[in-house]
Amino acid sequence: MTDPLLFPIGLALNGIAHAPQDDASARRTEARWLDALRRADDAGLDFATFEDRWARGSASGQSPLDATLLLSRAGPATRRIGLIPSVAVSTNEPFHISTAIATLDYVTRGRAGLLPQVPAESDVEAALAHAGSRIYGLPDERDGLYRDAADALDAVRRLWDSWEEGAIIRDVDTGRFVDRDKLHYVDVDAATFAIKGPSIVPRPPQGQPPVAVAWREARDLEWAAAHADIVFVPPPQGEADWAPVRQILAAAQEQGGRSLAPLRYYADVAVAFGGDGPLADAQGVAAHTGTAQALAERIQHWRALGFSGVRLHPQDLDRDLDGVIRELLPLLRGPGSPAAPTPEAGQRPLSLRSRLGLAEASNRYAALAGHGGR
Repeated sequence: MTDPLLFPIGLALNGIAHAPQDDASARRTEARWLDALRRADDAGLDFATFEDRWARGSASGQSPLDATLLLSRAGPATRRIGLIPSVAVSTNEPFHISTAIATLDYVTRGRAGLLPQVPAESDVEAALAHAGSRIYGLPDERDGLYRDAADALDAVRRLWDSWEEGAIIRDVDTGRFVDRDKLHYVDVDAATFAIKGPSIVPRPPQGQPPVAVAWREARDLEWAAAHADIVFVPPPQGEADWAPVRQILAAAQEQGGRSLAPLRYYADVAVAFGGDGPLADAQGVAAHTGTAQALAERIQHWRALGFSGVRLHPQDLDRDLDGVIRELLPLLRGPGSPAAPTPEAGQRPLSLRSRLGLAEASNRYAALAGHGGR
C-alpha cells in the first residue's frame, strides 16, 4: 500500500565531483561513502544513488569504486535507505546487470534500485575503451548506444520476471527444487546481444526493483518514458516553464507505448549551502547555493507543481550532507515527522518501491501463464 502524501527525499552521491577535487580524494576507500550512507540512513533519507566512472571520463573527485559492489557492501551496514547504483547499460551485459541488481535486492532485503546510464557524449570514447567495446563490437555511435541501452533495460526487466513467485519449492519427497512451469524464457534477440533462458537468480524481493533515469538529453527521455519508473528532471523556475516540459514528458510516454504506471518526476538539484560560485560538473541539474530555508521553499514549490520527490547532489560531501540532515530535513518534514520505521531484528524493512510510492510489481509471465501462455 502506498502513501499519497509521500514525498521522497534522496541523495546523489558522486553525481557531481565532490570537493576536495583532487586525485587523493578519488582514491579514498569505501569508508568515506559508507559513512555518508549510514548518516543518511540514520537521518531518514529515502534513497541514495551512487555513480562510478564506467559512464564517465576520468574526473577528479569521482570515485573509481564500482557502484553496485560498493552498495552491496553498504546493504548490511544500513537499515532503511534505498540503494540505487548507476550502471552503464550500453557497456555492460544485461544478464549481468539483472543478476547484480537482483542480488543487491536480496542483500538489502528489498531496498535496491537501478540507475541505468548511457555515457555523456564527451565521455563516450573513455567509457567504450574502458569496457573493451572495440573487441566485442558494441555500437560506438550515439543512436546505436541508446538503442542498445533500451534493449538492455527491457531485457533486464524481463529477466527479473523470468522466475514467478513460488518457483522455488524444495520438495524433498519428489526431489524437485523448482517448479519448472514457473520459470520462463525471456527470448530477447537484440542487435548486439541475445538472451534465451531465465535468470540464474530468483525473482528479486521487490519483483521489479525501481528504475530511475536522469534526463540529460532528449534520448534519455525516450527510453525513460518507455522503461523507467522515475525520471530525474532539472526543475523549472515556475509554472510557465514547467507546463511545456510536462507536455513533452507526457507525449514521450504516449509515443513510447508505455505499459508501466505513469512516470514519476523527481527534481534534480545540486546543492552547495553557502556557496558563492557555479557548481562543478553540475550540467543538467538545477543548482542551489543559498540557505537551507531557501531550498526548502523551492522544494515545496516544485512539489506544488507536481513533482513526486527530489534528489539532492551535495557539492561538498561533508558540509552539504550535514546541511541536508541538520537543517533541510527538519524544515521539510517538521520536528517529529514520521520517517520510514527502523525494522526490528528479523523484520523486513519497508521496500524501496513502497518508499517511492510505487505499487507492487506484477509478473508479465505469470499473467501470460494465467491465460494459457508460457
